[in-house]
Amino acid sequence: MPYQEQLEAALGGIGVGIAMIAVIYIVVSSSWFKKAGNDRVPETDPAPAPFEPVHEYPEGLAEAHGPIPLIVKVIIVSFVIWMIGYVAVYFTRWG
Repeated sequence: MPYQEQLEAALGGIGVGIAMIAVIYIVVSSSWFKKAGNDRVPETDPAPAPFEPVHEYPEGLAEAHGPIPLIVKVIIVSFVIWMIGYVAVYFTRWG
């Protein structure tokens, strides 16, 4: 494999790794989910009663996370498109 291809492959791998770390950081720092605290439900999130499927949330009770940030959606879609292209290039060079 020529040096230029090795360099491009290494930089591409590093770029994807950095992008995935950025996605993880954005998801965690955007409070997309709540962290568990000693396996206890926070007092601000009381369980609805009775324990049946809930179709409407009581006043003041909401889901545990907000909507996925747009940047996370864009990064996920970009990664999937990149991965499809990467696999396609791999198979065209292999064959």
